Amino acid sequence: MPACHTDTPLGATTRRAPVLARSIHYRIDPGNRDARMRESAAWRWGPDAEAEGLRSGRADVKAVALLEPRRFEIQDRPVPTPEPGEVLIRVAAVGICGSDLHAYHGNQPFVTYPRVLGHELAGRIAGLGAGVVAFAMGDRVCVDLVINCGKCYPCRIGRPNCCVSIRVMGVHVDGGFAEYVTAPVGRVYKLPDELPDDQAAMVETLTIGCQAVARGEVAAGETVAVIGAGPIGLVAMLAAKARGAKVLVSDLLDRRLELATSLGADAVVNSGRESLGDGVARFTDGEGANVVVEAVGAVAAVEAAIEVVSAAGRVVLLGLGSKPVPIIPTTLIRKELDVRASRMNSRRFPEAIALAAKLTGPLGAMITHRLPLTSAPEAFSMLSASPESACKVVLKP
Repeated sequence: MPACHTDTPLGATTRRAPVLARSIHYRIDPGNRDARMRESAAWRWGPDAEAEGLRSGRADVKAVALLEPRRFEIQDRPVPTPEPGEVLIRVAAVGICGSDLHAYHGNQPFVTYPRVLGHELAGRIAGLGAGVVAFAMGDRVCVDLVINCGKCYPCRIGRPNCCVSIRVMGVHVDGGFAEYVTAPVGRVYKLPDELPDDQAAMVETLTIGCQAVARGEVAAGETVAVIGAGPIGLVAMLAAKARGAKVLVSDLLDRRLELATSLGADAVVNSGRESLGDGVARFTDGEGANVVVEAVGAVAAVEAAIEVVSAAGRVVLLGLGSKPVPIIPTTLIRKELDVRASRMNSRRFPEAIALAAKLTGPLGAMITHRLPLTSAPEAFSMLSASPESACKVVLKP
């Protein structure tokens, strides 16, 4: 196993989802600490032990809320109620994303506070809102984070990830750092049995890689350079390899490059010791990479992407950078480059689920830490102080 992998054992036992039936729904009254129970003609808790605890009024549904930058609070919350057309999900695993870290540091431009973060989640159906027939109790599922309007221009042309009224789980609405979440049924996807929960939580991450290579129109036999070997760069590499491309990965950390090699990278370059241009030239026989995926967001990385891409090539900007990048139009025109952005995913979940089922080994190798949900504050402190110490951290409610 590469040096990047320092798996941390789960520090707490997990609880199975309560069994529910679809007749009467018991809901904790959010205005009463003693949690009086109400009934409605939707569904009800079954005789499961945890369900009995909830029905007796014990408010032990945990959520980790980011009250403001760098300030988490572990809260007891009422179990959420699925509206018509929604499902209730008992979260089994949720990943920490780079955008969650940006929110933690206060430099995620879209998040509002307080907020329950988390959009990389997998779990089991624990309740069905009125009218839901496509799922059954206990179905294993993952969730698309994008909630779009369906009416604006991007939605009309099939790009819901660019919706002008977009809502994103864990950004605009509360997400998966909780024991239970609700989600619209149209954003929920069934999981295959062969995909374990912690790796299923990485399906959303994999959709980002699938979206990036789709934006880059990566084709079999082409050469691809991925700048950045963090989780996003690695899933972009996996998605490009799945399309039959030859992939070079660059990073400043040897341990990340060792992991990239173990996951199937055809070549790696430590750009702190060697010119990326030289490495790409050697890899492509001087032609340049047909597609470059920039997965860092740094000014130097964007400049390097434009430098090492081939003539008539495509550059895909995936890293979230906030600083202006000087670009010489003549360079773009001389090569007739396509420079494209890639944001989240546009209905890539079926593709990513099928790919994840074939990549259980690589996805498992990317997970370096598995921690209980209530250790989220410590996990964010660790990732902030020593980001190179982890690849992917998964929380287990």
